Amino acid sequence: MNHTPIHWHKEDIKTLIFDWDGTLLDSISPLTEAFILTCSQLNIECPDHNAIRASFGNPPQTIVQSFFPKLVAEDSKFFNKFVTLFRGLYSQQAPCLFSQSKTTLEKLQSAGYSIHIASNKTRQLLEKEIHSTGLINVIKSSKTPSEHAAKPEPEMLQAICNQEVIPPET
Repeated sequence: MNHTPIHWHKEDIKTLIFDWDGTLLDSISPLTEAFILTCSQLNIECPDHNAIRASFGNPPQTIVQSFFPKLVAEDSKFFNKFVTLFRGLYSQQAPCLFSQSKTTLEKLQSAGYSIHIASNKTRQLLEKEIHSTGLINVIKSSKTPSEHAAKPEPEMLQAICNQEVIPPET
């Protein structure tokens, strides 16, 4: 494999690929709110809000097990009950872009860049959020684990590169 540095020129870059959650979209606030609501509806003590916020990014099994080990051990259905309720409540949360995300993407699109999203969110939820944030006409395409292996596997990025005819070495 060639490890020679690639020298970029601004005019060479035409395609930009963004992550969605935590990059363009503040996903932590609605995730935390859904977690708190889940605890409330299940009538269980809610962990510290900062601890909840810090837990996201881990697999659901890890999060639920770390906060509720006794409940998971005592009730074989607790994990599925918690996650099902949590996902339902989270899907009802309004997506919230970071303050300059939309403006920045619109400026980049106006400057001639092709904007793409590679997200580990489900296709259905990502589409819903793209529509509700008003970015449907800004984002050229998006890839999710519904079509490709989840990140950090490179398949989503490779699919966008293939679609945009970008050689892999760049």
